Amino acid sequence: MVASKAMLEKNTNICDRIEGRCCSEDPADVKSAMITAALLGKKSSTTSMMATSAEAAATISDPPNFGVVCPGLVYRSGCPSLQAFPFLHQLHIRSILSLRQEEYTDEELAYMRQNNIQYFHIAMPGSKLRKNGSSTSSSSATSTSNSTEVAGEFNDIDIDALVHKALSVLLDSKNLPILVHCSGGKHRTGIVIGCFRALLGWQPEKRLEEYSRYSHPKERDIDEEYIRNFTPDWSKHGYRRAPL
Repeated sequence: MVASKAMLEKNTNICDRIEGRCCSEDPADVKSAMITAALLGKKSSTTSMMATSAEAAATISDPPNFGVVCPGLVYRSGCPSLQAFPFLHQLHIRSILSLRQEEYTDEELAYMRQNNIQYFHIAMPGSKLRKNGSSTSSSSATSTSNSTEVAGEFNDIDIDALVHKALSVLLDSKNLPILVHCSGGKHRTGIVIGCFRALLGWQPEKRLEEYSRYSHPKERDIDEEYIRNFTPDWSKHGYRRAPL
């Protein structure tokens, strides 16, 4: 179905907003600021800095492999534990997009409901396939000798449909700020964020550098090839081609 004019205008607006906020802000600086803010919200002004630091180590846990995609709008990480939710609260996270196949625990889902965090679950199977067809994943993985058929190498799943579904969540302003995560925040998250960067006009080399930053030393050929070759179907999905 061809995207409507309203949809195209909507995606243009959100892309403009996101492009204006994207940067390579140091995740360590953001993490430090968020932990400090979380603790200051809990402690009185008479509490010593030493006690505050001790509580930080004991009660506040940032998500693994945390990173800032667009400050105030889009973040990425591995799967957050329940102890990481106070950290996410300081980011004013409105939505969480999980790319894992596993569901959250009942306790974690209850926390999200209580804090009005919208939960999106797009189960994207992981793949450890390499371009030569070898695999270290489960026996359900299929191998192929044709490295150009990238989508077919993802265990015969429709990876394009899953990626476009995830991008649609990211491009909906009602869902921002949002955290995108898989299990380790490396491969599935790397694919989605790499394709998201393509919408913002990032060149393939820059997308792959970011992918490697979070996945090293376990970069996967199949992920890199998909990110490198990703080209959105602009008319079908209503994406707006960002200026390069």
